[in-house]
Parts: sequence; structure tokens; C-alpha cells
Amino acid sequence: MNYDRKTAKQLFDKGLSTREKYLEVARDNSVVTIPYLYPDTDHEKGEEFDSPYQSLGARGVNHLASQLLNVLFPTNQPFFRLSSDLNEEEDMELVFEVDTALQRIEKIILKEIDKKALRAHLYNSLRLLLVGGTVVLSFLDNAFRVLRLNQFVVRRHPDRKINYVVYKDKITKEKAMEIAPQVCEDKKKEYYDLYTIQYYNEDGTVKVCQEIENERVVEEEFKKPPIFVVTSNLLDDEDYGRSVVEELQGDLYTMERLSEAVAQSAAIASKHIFLVDPAGALRGRDLAQAQTGDVISGRATDVTILQSQKSADLGIVFNHIAELKERIGKAFLMTAETFPDRQLTATETRARVSEIEAGLGGVYSQLSQTLQLPFLELMIQNMEESKTIPELPDGVTINIITGLDLLDRKSKVAQIQEFLALIQGLGPQALQFVNPVAVIKEIAKGIGLDIDQIIVDPDVPQNPEDAVVRTQNNLLRTMADNGLQGIGSGVAGVAGQATVENMMQGFRGTQPQ
Repeated sequence: MNYDRKTAKQLFDKGLSTREKYLEVARDNSVVTIPYLYPDTDHEKGEEFDSPYQSLGARGVNHLASQLLNVLFPTNQPFFRLSSDLNEEEDMELVFEVDTALQRIEKIILKEIDKKALRAHLYNSLRLLLVGGTVVLSFLDNAFRVLRLNQFVVRRHPDRKINYVVYKDKITKEKAMEIAPQVCEDKKKEYYDLYTIQYYNEDGTVKVCQEIENERVVEEEFKKPPIFVVTSNLLDDEDYGRSVVEELQGDLYTMERLSEAVAQSAAIASKHIFLVDPAGALRGRDLAQAQTGDVISGRATDVTILQSQKSADLGIVFNHIAELKERIGKAFLMTAETFPDRQLTATETRARVSEIEAGLGGVYSQLSQTLQLPFLELMIQNMEESKTIPELPDGVTINIITGLDLLDRKSKVAQIQEFLALIQGLGPQALQFVNPVAVIKEIAKGIGLDIDQIIVDPDVPQNPEDAVVRTQNNLLRTMADNGLQGIGSGVAGVAGQATVENMMQGFRGTQPQ
């Protein structure tokens, strides 16, 4: 079917019935987690939401979103690598030039992400994804937007590939006049519906169109989609993903009902009602009017306090709540070790990713393909258009490495460090067989350092002995500064520093005289 013949409004309205089923599930999930993520249709702006009786669902979603954000988009370190199709058998100068340019592009992209403060948007998108299962990110007109499930419609092919995605915005008449004055100049409406649709072509390119009053007012072609759909758990023959919270809905709703029952029981128990024996000497009026320290006549046995006698029953409730807390906490990885206030080593990152993969059933791998990769492709496309990144030689194709492949590349640095530690055990003479320049290049590629800052320019005349010492010292200090001691070999702390010093002395002992 040629969907391009239909208007965006027709395709949007056609997909509402299918989307509504997933939207209702998302709203049910938000009731026991974070209600304002997916409000009801009749909810007005600024209106107060009903708070759940337990906060475990909200804390779990926030914690897991933070964990995913720190793994997918860590701070102060590259979360991706750019590579080319060139190999070392080709022109070495060209390979070196391309690798240097790619490293510069990596740093420019990271600075651009920090400059635009995109991590806050990415964090919000992960929360929506955990509760709703599907979220759309739009980067049109250099404005990054996060769209909830009630704002868009998605249609997929049977092979899960997206056919089109369309979302609806309500804009003012002034804004509509700026976009399409020929469509809105004779209208008396105060607000207009702006439909934005993205079609996916067979060659990998996309076409983005915007329509007002069923009139196409904008049409552009892009190499990479500026609008991309992120899902957590996508099943066959379904257009939308299933959320992580949906898998825990039974425990969360049970926790909500039990927490409500405990709150009501606590309110009842906090009410103090005194019973006075009508045959006793103490009058109820005297007891009610008595102030602190007053003396009244009567017997203590004439007064009792009304009790619900439900402590034994509530004990069962508390035991079940404790069990639910443990189960939900494990599902949201709340029992995991928090991130340290430093850059994670390759071993720690891999362990954290393995924990997320095991606990969430491959969510990290899927997000690296549906969130990380499209996000980076879009950033590179926009920065190429704005000419904020350097141009590469003709015929060079950029390959983006993310996810588990990136971790494999980081682990190579750990292997180098372990290798050097083992060589050190053979004595200083063994280090003469190690090529320091090759080690520098591999470490720089693995941890995202500029080769220009480590390797001296071979075209600049200099003292050979000084160049060797500078190169070797920069190599080992770089390893020490980036926390690479002890990866795979158990060296840490003082022992790690001693190893580095011994390695530096070993290198110096092999200098040409």
C-alpha cells in the first residue's frame, strides 16, 4: 500500500485504535509508579495527580533509568567509537590521518551533547520507555524533543521495520502563519493541528513531511532519520514495545493495595477512644475534661482503650510487603552497587552491563541499537551539515561502534595492561621487545585520547633519547591516570603504582645509548 497517497491526519487517526491499547497499559503502569508520565485524557495542565500509597515504583523507575543512562551515555568518557574501513595494509599516513580525525570528531560530538544538555532529555525518555514501552525522539529544526505514547502513531512491516511514524502538535495561529501562510490566512481558528510524518524508504533514507489542514507544507529528505522510535521489548506483529513495568505490574499493584491497607490501618490505630465503665466511680465527663496533671477520683480499672486487635493480621501483611520490596528491588536493580565517583573501568562496565542484561532480558543490547546508534548517527548528520566536524578524505566511511562491541574494544586496553604486567615479571630485559609506539596507539584508541597529545610529531627534529623517554613516560602515566592498574591482573593501589614505576624504569633501561 502506498501510504504517501494518504494524508498524515488519515494515517494518524487510523492508528489511534491500535495505539490506545498500549496507552491504557502505560497509564495503568504510571498509576503505581510516576503518575504524571502518562496522565489521563481528561487531565488538565497544572492539575494535581493522585499520589500512590507506595513510592517503591517511582524510586525503581528513576533508579533503573539512571542506571541505563550511566551505562548508555556515561559522563566524562566516550560511550562510542568511530572507525573507518581502512586497514593497516593501506597507506599508513592516510590511516593515521583518518584515525586522528575520527578521534577529534568523537570529542566534538561529546562536547556538543554536553553543550545542548541532552542528558536530561535522554533521562526523561528512558523513564517514559520503562513505563510505556515506546518513546519517540525528534530532532527536527535543531530542537530535541521527547514524545510520549499519546502523541504519536507507529506502523511497522511484518519484519518489525518501521513503515512510518506520525505525531500531532497543536500550534497557535501565529506559528501556523509562519509555516504556511497560504493555508491559514483565511481561517479564523486560534489553534491548528500540525502533523509531522516520517516515511522510511527502501534505500535507508527517510522523507519527513508536515501537514496543516490536510495540505503538505514541508517536505524534506534525510540520509538518517531525524525522528526515531525507541522500544524496550518488541514482539512480532506488534507496532509498539512492551514496558519493563508491565512485567512487574502484578507485584506493583499488590504492593499498592497492601500499602493502602496499612496506611488505613495505621490511621485507625492512631485514633484513641477511651471506654469508661458505667458502673465505676469515674465519670466519662471528668475524664474528657481532665487536663495534663489534673487529679480526678476513680479507679484505673474503670478506663480501657479501644483496640482493633489486628496486630497479628498486620504481621502477615508486613511480611508480604517485605517480600514484594525484595522482588521489585531486584527487578529494578536497586540492590546493585551504586556507581562510584570516578570513571568506571572496562571490567566494572562489563559487569554492570551483564547485570542489566541478565535482569532486564537484553534491554541494553536493544537500546544500543534503537537509541544509542540512531542518536549518534543523527548527531553526526547534523554536525556535518553545520560543518562543525572536520571533513574526512574521499572514500572513507564512518563506522559507529556502540554497545557490547565498544566494551570489547575497551577490554583490549585491559589486555595490554595485563600483558605489560606479565612482561614486567620476566625482568627489565623483556621490555625491549615491546613496541611503545604501538602500545600508545592501541591505548589511545581504547580510552579515547588524542594521539597528537601523546605521540610526538615525527617530522619535527628532536633528541632521540628525549623522544623515547617522553613517549614511554606518557604511555605509562596515561595508563595510571585512567585507572587501568590491576585490570585482569589484580594489581591495585600501592602495588599498582609500584608496578608502573618498575615498568617505567624497565623502559628507561632499554633506551638506546
